Amino acid sequence: MEVPAERVEPKVEAAYRALGERVSLPGFRKGRVPRALLEQRFRGQVREDVIRALIPESYLEALRETHLEPLGDPRVEEVSFAEGEPLRYRAVVDVKPPLAVKDYSGVPVSRKEVTVTDEEVEALLQQLRERAAEYVPMEGWPALKEDLVILDYQGT
Repeated sequence: MEVPAERVEPKVEAAYRALGERVSLPGFRKGRVPRALLEQRFRGQVREDVIRALIPESYLEALRETHLEPLGDPRVEEVSFAEGEPLRYRAVVDVKPPLAVKDYSGVPVSRKEVTVTDEEVEALLQQLRERAAEYVPMEGWPALKEDLVILDYQGT
């Protein structure tokens, strides 16, 4: 993929401008460091910032143009970038394969007959009732067989 130099340069300018506003070097007030000095000291950082900003932006744009459906994040390889030049890189990604549905009207389908008894239905309903049950405190009543009982005791 290639990002034209006309799109790269404004990002480079913006990165140096933002860096110049927050960097203070000895002998210069904050925000007053000359661009040449910023380039000398922070070229690598600016390069990384520009690459980090432009690759996702151009990758998403390429996906929109090609109508590809990726199955994950891309693996970015072979990044080549120098000031005044286009940004070039290669994005490797797995894509969703095209799926063509063929005529399936002649495919035989067998249906299995299932019988359900009233006892099975009642057992399933009872399981659902027990799973959705809410326990509320009931003091002063004798505990029944299915009740949940919480005891506090001390041994001596």
